[in-house]
Amino acid sequence: MRSEKEIWFRAKKIGFGWGPPVCWQGWIVLLIYGLLMSIGIAVLQQTRYHGFVLSYMTLLTCILIVICIWKGGPPRWHLNDQ
Repeated sequence: MRSEKEIWFRAKKIGFGWGPPVCWQGWIVLLIYGLLMSIGIAVLQQTRYHGFVLSYMTLLTCILIVICIWKGGPPRWHLNDQ
């Protein structure tokens, strides 16, 4: 068993948050996020209630952020050291 946490998303070098995925699991998560976002927007924009689209996008983004917190590097501010 590995003692260190496997990172799917590495912390950004400058700024706050995470950069692109560093392993295949992260790429799968990002692909699923993009597909669900595209499908949801295509289906939900047919409705009169644009709040559904916004709610759906917010929910998916919150789930992505939770996955990044769980499987990503520790989020903190990184400043340019130049």
